[in-house]
Amino acid sequence: MEEELKDNPAVLQCNNCFNIVGDTLSAVDSNDDIEFITLDSVTDAVDVGTKLVTLKRGSRKGCSYQRLACYHCNTVLGRKYQSPFQSKSPIQSRYAFKLNKLKIYHLGQFISKQETDVTDNSVSAVSTASDTNMEKISSDLFKMKHLLLLLSQRVDRLEASAGIP
Repeated sequence: MEEELKDNPAVLQCNNCFNIVGDTLSAVDSNDDIEFITLDSVTDAVDVGTKLVTLKRGSRKGCSYQRLACYHCNTVLGRKYQSPFQSKSPIQSRYAFKLNKLKIYHLGQFISKQETDVTDNSVSAVSTASDTNMEKISSDLFKMKHLLLLLSQRVDRLEASAGIP
């Protein structure tokens, strides 16, 4: 599991404010059943609570943990278990983040593939992004620009009718 996470590196961000809290290069385990990813280390954007909480009910009864929260927006992101629900658990004294509290950005996710052509000791990169896609983006930007211009004119008329200089 550890190699799989490191072979496909990703940046982990707070789902609320998008601050970076860690990456999969420090990942120890990922468990889809309990929907956690466990890391060895985190960024300083993670606030590790000082209070030790012990669960009194459920399948993790008796487990002690510290709360992990985003330092910037105070969103609770996960737990740092001090005594796990399984002996010799890979999450003990590590940072266990709830997957639904994270935005995961896989490196290279949005980079267009490029073909390189070497001629006369010069390298030229040819983007494989389709012209159709670029035309759509250009068309959408034109429509948004036109809409903003219309809205600006309406606001100007409303301000003029209300006597606002």
